[in-house]
Amino acid sequence: DNSIFKAIKEYKPKNNRSQIVNTNDNLIILDAYNANPSSMNNMILSFNKIKKENKICVLGDMGELGKFSEKEHTDIVKLMQRLQITTFYVGREFCKAIKNDSFQRTEEFKKYLESEPIKNSTILIKGSRAQKLETLIDLL
Repeated sequence: DNSIFKAIKEYKPKNNRSQIVNTNDNLIILDAYNANPSSMNNMILSFNKIKKENKICVLGDMGELGKFSEKEHTDIVKLMQRLQITTFYVGREFCKAIKNDSFQRTEEFKKYLESEPIKNSTILIKGSRAQKLETLIDLL
C-alpha cells in the first residue's frame, strides 16, 4: 500500500494529459491529448473552481463529433460566456460557433501570441490532438 501511495503521489504526467507546466510567465494546465464534450465540460468546470487571478482558457476543437459537432462546440462557447473566463478558441469548429477570439489554426494563434503575449496567468489548454495545442507552450 505504501509503495502504491508513493507512486501516485509522485506521478507527474508528461503526455499532454492534465500536465502542469510552469513557464517563466504562466502556470499552464495542459490537457491536449484528447477532447470530447464531457471531458471538455468537466475540465472547464474544474478549472473554474481554481482560486487564481487572471485565468485564461485556450480551447481547441473536439474531433470526431460528426453531426453533433456544431451543437457541442456552441454549447462550450455558451458555457465559457456564462463562466466569464477569458477564452481563445482554436479550430474550424469553434470558428463556426464564435467569431471573436477564435483562430482557424494553431499557427494563427501562435502569431497572435507573438504580438500579444500572455503573462501572469493561469491557463487551461484543452483540445483534441489534431490541434497540437501543446506547441503553444513555448509562447506562454
